[in-house]
Amino acid sequence: MDNSTYAVGPIQVQGAVTVDFGLPGSLPLEQLPAVIERDRLHMAKRPGLRQKHLPFLVDAVSGNLLSGGRYLFDTVEHAEQYKAWAANEFVLDGLKFFERPFFINPVCYVWKVIGAQDLADIHDAHKLIRSERWQAPQESLPDLAESWSHIHNEAKRRGLASVWLLHNEPERLVGLISIAGKVQPTDQSPADDVGLETLAAAPSLGTMFEQHGWTKVFDRTSWVLTIWFPIAEGQPDVPALWPNSPPLPAPAYALAAG
Repeated sequence: MDNSTYAVGPIQVQGAVTVDFGLPGSLPLEQLPAVIERDRLHMAKRPGLRQKHLPFLVDAVSGNLLSGGRYLFDTVEHAEQYKAWAANEFVLDGLKFFERPFFINPVCYVWKVIGAQDLADIHDAHKLIRSERWQAPQESLPDLAESWSHIHNEAKRRGLASVWLLHNEPERLVGLISIAGKVQPTDQSPADDVGLETLAAAPSLGTMFEQHGWTKVFDRTSWVLTIWFPIAEGQPDVPALWPNSPPLPAPAYALAAG
């Protein structure tokens, strides 16, 4: 698929997958692009994949690297199939994906997409990503379609680059992905801490869920290390984007393109 067709506006998808895990802080950063690229050449060929944002953050307490994936799929069924494939069939170096010894506490969820919209171009405006999750104390739900309308309008008012509202009914979870552009740094810091801190400290777009008695169980703001697009069988590879590289590491092809 030609990623130039990814226009600003509603994203026509029904399913999503989120993955979170840690990596040892001792892992050399310059090794990450090669590992990520090897995975991408297999994972980006899975049926129904529309895109993946890969978050990256250094944990201030443990020093570990925090990463994972934020995937969108055309259908919930393809999202479910992707999770099952990654857990049970994707084997490299004799290890299933989630059994890799350098992964710390991997967690994976499949979601139904309530709404998703790009408010700015994915090719140059998706730099920072905030991921939030809430859990309901009981089966009752607020009107998520109405919530999406409020969330979308507020994201647009704030000038965010993209926003997704997700629902995992079996585990009574609501997920929210907020994506922002990069704030121009005022010094030569190795990464844009100002933009990261601004997005992390902003009032959540999902405050209505806490007003309904939901408990926030996850809230993390990261850099977008890389963005994947589908690789169609028999077609040329569509290279990933590496929107914060440099200064964050990237494969040679991305650095040459930049």
